[in-house]
Amino acid sequence: MSIDREKENQRKNRSLPASVYIYIVSALLAVILCIAGLLYFDSVKFAPSRFNIRREQLSSDKIPSQLDNVRILYFSDLKYGSYMDDERLQKLSERIGLVNTDALVFGGDLFDDTAALPENLEQLTAFFKNIDAPLGKFAVLGDTDRLSEKHLAAATEVFRNAGVEILVNKSAFLHNHGSESVTLVGLDNGLNGLPDQAVAYESVSPSAYTITVCHTPDTADSVRGELTDWFLAGHSLGGQAYNLVSYEYTPAMAVQYFRGKHELNSFTLDITSGTGTTGRDIRFLSGAEIVLYTLHHEEASAAPVITPTPDDASVTPEAETPEAETPEENSSQETQTPEETKEDSAPQN
Repeated sequence: MSIDREKENQRKNRSLPASVYIYIVSALLAVILCIAGLLYFDSVKFAPSRFNIRREQLSSDKIPSQLDNVRILYFSDLKYGSYMDDERLQKLSERIGLVNTDALVFGGDLFDDTAALPENLEQLTAFFKNIDAPLGKFAVLGDTDRLSEKHLAAATEVFRNAGVEILVNKSAFLHNHGSESVTLVGLDNGLNGLPDQAVAYESVSPSAYTITVCHTPDTADSVRGELTDWFLAGHSLGGQAYNLVSYEYTPAMAVQYFRGKHELNSFTLDITSGTGTTGRDIRFLSGAEIVLYTLHHEEASAAPVITPTPDDASVTPEAETPEAETPEENSSQETQTPEETKEDSAPQN
């Protein structure tokens, strides 16, 4: 018994007091809360105006050699008029200025539906006008660009004055100082627009490399695979913020395909997380971004050359009906190995 008591006393002496455990747990909770607070502070203070540059390469033998290394800048969902003010717009302009681009494609939603339509559109017009894109500037309309006749008129005015061509169920050719081209197709959004594939693709050649742009991702489900090679969309803002359980922003027509890339109908759907914010000015685990696509011409693989095998080769009449050999000729021949006999008996071309 005395031995057992001694062991028990030793065990108690080795164990930490309860106050120490409380201190450790409190310290861990403090660290976790501190990290959570810093992450939240970043998500509302800095992340909404931190514009990431995502770089992608589009490779195909359908891309003409004249357009090899052509760079297309794509971004969407500016949401100008609420949190995207002139100061943040200038930051985005400076970020875009860091990349060399040849063409511009905007994926719709100039304005934010939670804010009043801005009266002064000069800054917004200057923003698009100052983007250096010598091969052309193109845009599709988002749902907020069609909120009212005033919104549509304002979007049209901005694009027209900035030299941006609006593609509403319409195609355009992207040239690089030559006759060869890739095709851009703009579809109207699937919320308050009228996507018309028959009209949009009527002038598109199946042999041309085609990039389709539509504001609403779920519209991609209705596009036949042979019509396009790459499909650009936006609208969802990538959820804007993700708390490991749910997303901050989950709009209609971005339900089937919400964020990221998807392979469907023989083409790739690529959904950008956009540049603006709506509802709350927050970004977490879904950063604002601009996307730079670089076209790459691949050489078409040569057709395989089929070489006839001995069994497929034509056989001469002599090989079909060999002359009979006399016993003397047989006796004078050297003994052959099985391999030599097989080789000698093969038909000759």
